[in-house]
Amino acid sequence: MLKFITESEAINKSTQYIDKAKSTIAQYNTLQQQIRNATDIKEVIKARKQQLYEIANKHNLAKHLTKYNKQAYYYAAQIREFKTAIKDPAKAEKLILQAASKIPAFKDFFAKFSQMGQLFPQPQNGTVAMASLAGLQTRTQLQSQIQSIAMQMNNGAGGGNSGINII
Repeated sequence: MLKFITESEAINKSTQYIDKAKSTIAQYNTLQQQIRNATDIKEVIKARKQQLYEIANKHNLAKHLTKYNKQAYYYAAQIREFKTAIKDPAKAEKLILQAASKIPAFKDFFAKFSQMGQLFPQPQNGTVAMASLAGLQTRTQLQSQIQSIAMQMNNGAGGGNSGINII
């Protein structure tokens, strides 16, 4: 689609779209190069790992390489995750939000300006403002409403037990 935008004669009249498309293509090419670099790094790690195992086996130290093996495994898993995220926009969005949620400035921004942040405000200095909880139902209020509805349904069904039991 980006190539169509950059090469289309109908769209060529608007440089705004062409510049954005070319920028996006350049970013995509950079990302592809980084993925190729990550694959190359993975191969280097694999070769180095083999060398370390050979040396460690000579000196009975193979158990110490377990930590490094674990790091290499998680690195490879993370690269696979990024590759699949590129193909699936929903997954990419999820990864971006996970990474951003670890940043304190993003947490503050999200708490202040998002709809969820306004509905469920986070505690400030370890305490929840009581004014923000005004109007919310308590558990006991909700249970009493459910019980009264169940009693009305039981009474409407001839006064007997109609199979509805509320605990």
